[in-house]
Amino acid sequence: MESGAGPTPSAEPDLARLVEQVLVALDAGDATVLESVCRTYPARADEIRARVRAEQAERALARLLTRIEAGDPVAIDEAVREHPELEPRIRAYRSALRRIDAPIRHGDVAIKRLGDYEILREIGRGGMGVVKLARQARLNRVVALKILPPGLALDDDSVRRFTQEAQLAASFRHPHIVALHDFGEIDGTYFIAMEYIEGRSLHAVISALSGIPPEQRDGAAMLRALGVLDDAATEPPPGTPAWASRHIESSCRIVRQIADALHAAHERGIIHRDVKPSNILVGRDLRAVLTDFGLARDEGLPGLSREGTFVGTAYYVSPQQAAGARRATVDRRTDVYSLGVTLYELLTLRRPFEGASTREVLDKILSKSPVPPRRVNPQISQDLSKIVLRAMERDPERRYATAAELAQDLDSVLAMQAPSHALSSRPDPPSS
Repeated sequence: MESGAGPTPSAEPDLARLVEQVLVALDAGDATVLESVCRTYPARADEIRARVRAEQAERALARLLTRIEAGDPVAIDEAVREHPELEPRIRAYRSALRRIDAPIRHGDVAIKRLGDYEILREIGRGGMGVVKLARQARLNRVVALKILPPGLALDDDSVRRFTQEAQLAASFRHPHIVALHDFGEIDGTYFIAMEYIEGRSLHAVISALSGIPPEQRDGAAMLRALGVLDDAATEPPPGTPAWASRHIESSCRIVRQIADALHAAHERGIIHRDVKPSNILVGRDLRAVLTDFGLARDEGLPGLSREGTFVGTAYYVSPQQAAGARRATVDRRTDVYSLGVTLYELLTLRRPFEGASTREVLDKILSKSPVPPRRVNPQISQDLSKIVLRAMERDPERRYATAAELAQDLDSVLAMQAPSHALSSRPDPPSS
């Protein structure tokens, strides 16, 4: 969108996209764009202004709360003057956060506590929670304690989503899905106590391998990336399987475990909708575990997001999510696509689609084909490249119908056999 120039008028503008374009232009310093757009769509001008203002406020709030959580000095009064409508949420958030982080005394040692849980240290955070390593006093066991940030605890939808995450995780057990131990609320603070996986996320594995040429990723480099081999060690622990030192094979075996987990969830009507490297943990025993069902949907329950609302992380969402597809069309093949993207990144150490904004990434997912992974990493076999591309088909009818089919084809490649479900005669598509 050029400075001061509005879009071409249409009878029914796509307001979500229009607002995103206005926000991008405003961020780029174009102060005239909002009024230009409002003149183009006079009948919707008030609604456009209101939505832009609301989105600006939400983004300002997110930035502010992130700084508060990090302990940065924040000028609360200045933020409130800019967005007075946010004052109750900002002040309540800061107050609740202080309550969570306030230390208590245990003898001469200062510790932190939430009910029966002694907080040891932070091990992760994301959009729907802060994850702490904690010890459950009564059972003397270490757990991963996910705490809903105080700001989100003020939002009914966030509380419902957090509660649904706990309910879905508790509805069945699988060796490759993180186990739930407890769920509760103490003085307005919601938490989920989960199995603690001593290991690292696939995101961390990918980061550790980044910059290493494909032909040098096997051996110690792969073992260290997985956390199996300490920096000071020269030999892996006894019993470590030989495949753990091979980049391509270990990538397939890890993703194959998650495909099993997804198929089990899908058979129970649960769609994860946020499969990505940071939501997959690999333990030191090389057991891969799927975590974070915060965006999951039970096909038997009403959805928590408005129809047509985008949810997920842009780089890994399926074309159906990117298009804001109707509820009925976002099915198990959505997770298959996201797992395919994860495998693509694990094998190539780069995401298939990048962009300067969320909208640009989503547009590429909707309109472009990925560069075949074999062209990025020649160590990848032709059959494995086809498996990845089959999982990432834009048309869900051409994608793997189930995660079990993807797992079976990965088994075939690992056994050095032709994959039965992939389109073995299909040539690599051009990278459009």
